[in-house]
Amino acid sequence: MSSEVFEALSLLEKERGIPVDFMLDKIKKAILTACKSSYNGNDDAIINMNPDTGVFEVYLQKTVVEEVEDKGREISLLDAREIDPNTAVGEKVGVQLDTKQFGRIALGIAMILIALTFMSQVSSALASSELIRIIVSSLGSELLIALLLFAVLTWLAHSSIAILLFWGSLVQAGITTDPALILAAILGINLGNAIPPILMTWNQAAPARRIVIAHGAFKLIGIFICLVLLRLVASLYTLIPGDPGFRVVILHILFNSALILGFTGLVDQATRIAERFIPDPPKAADEHGPKYIPGRGEETTRPDLLPVTALAREVLRILGTIQNMLDQTRDMLVSGATENAQDVNRMEDKVNALFKAVRAYAVDLTRKGLNEQEQRKVTALLRYTASLEHAGDVICKTMLAIPETMRKDRKSFSEAGQDELGRLFDYLTGNAQLAAEVIMSWHPDTGSVLVQRKRDFKGMCEESAQAHIRRLSEGVSNAMESSSAHLDLISELRWINTQISSIGYDVLPQAEAAGDAGAEILIERAE
Repeated sequence: MSSEVFEALSLLEKERGIPVDFMLDKIKKAILTACKSSYNGNDDAIINMNPDTGVFEVYLQKTVVEEVEDKGREISLLDAREIDPNTAVGEKVGVQLDTKQFGRIALGIAMILIALTFMSQVSSALASSELIRIIVSSLGSELLIALLLFAVLTWLAHSSIAILLFWGSLVQAGITTDPALILAAILGINLGNAIPPILMTWNQAAPARRIVIAHGAFKLIGIFICLVLLRLVASLYTLIPGDPGFRVVILHILFNSALILGFTGLVDQATRIAERFIPDPPKAADEHGPKYIPGRGEETTRPDLLPVTALAREVLRILGTIQNMLDQTRDMLVSGATENAQDVNRMEDKVNALFKAVRAYAVDLTRKGLNEQEQRKVTALLRYTASLEHAGDVICKTMLAIPETMRKDRKSFSEAGQDELGRLFDYLTGNAQLAAEVIMSWHPDTGSVLVQRKRDFKGMCEESAQAHIRRLSEGVSNAMESSSAHLDLISELRWINTQISSIGYDVLPQAEAAGDAGAEILIERAE
């Protein structure tokens, strides 16, 4: 790409008389702007462009850090040392960028310069044409037609700047000296500039349409005022110092500046009017908010459900979210990728929000004269929700860090270790599904099965830990690398299973939970 860029610049200099150094300066500024836009405001770049040697290189300076938080400005120590083995944290290294995209920028700048050259040549030729002079002269008495003509031209060109510069070039070449006609053309350019955004956002969301329509409305009002006060406003043209073409540009700037100043205080009113004519679509249900129980300030959400049933449904949503968090964490452990970590964190936010809603609703229910059975169930569901909330905290704060740490340390589980952890995750998923059945049926038999599976899971965790220790004694390399992570995962999975399965004890017969036997159950429940 670099050779094509330099060849194009050389041809421009020969054929159009545009100096290469001038074009290189414009191209470098454009590249810096592109870097600033693409790399989070970072325009600390070193640009090497030498037409004699054919060198075209762009290096973006980034700060070396232990953990990257700003990809546009920072680079990890590991990646930086691939560029410079002697670099250290806090130093800066130059990251070479792909110059293909910047080559396109360079060619684009060259095309713009060609266009401006052609524009100047064409406008000079048109200004000398007697026919064009007659047409422009006739427009002086038909200012509204002139306004509409330039609006159409701007719309067709999709560039107000191009038409403005073209008109400025014509005026500079002496096509007209009528301030009213010059202003009418400028107003038309501004009108045409407002049309494409409206058309492009026609099928977009309401906020996007409101912005561009409000922008167009402001311009229409400004144009109307200028037409009413045409001669007065046009007289500003004669007061602007400089060449005629320069005055055209300044008058355009003054018009838009006046719009900004004039309508700044009317933004709130305009917003209300726009919202009235272009209302937002009905809001979708908040995924973090309750679905079956009333939220804050609501009387009811599902009047067709009994209060305790609605509470149970909401607890099931929390349990389902916990299961999704486990599934996502498992996928990250298997793949080594951590891109879904943010999704898991958002799920925890949902769990926390639902927990607060369930707690408030459960407390409110206990004050409404429930019978004994309903009271026990509400208390049990509230306690269970707290257990699930704790499980969500552990997944996010402890388990989620394990795949990230292993990725950074370039470690992995042994094949046997992966199989064991996979079986634990599968069994835990089965327990979560059974816990959902317990909540829906509230049957002692289902609860007993869940309690037994909870005990079985505890045994599976102990067996997995022992198998891992055997692999360590046998010197399995992956087992050595992942030992800490493997044992931590087993411990956390066991604890989470305890929380998920705890609902099984609440549906057991009351007599079974009494006396010595009940004491044993309570101790086991907490393990």
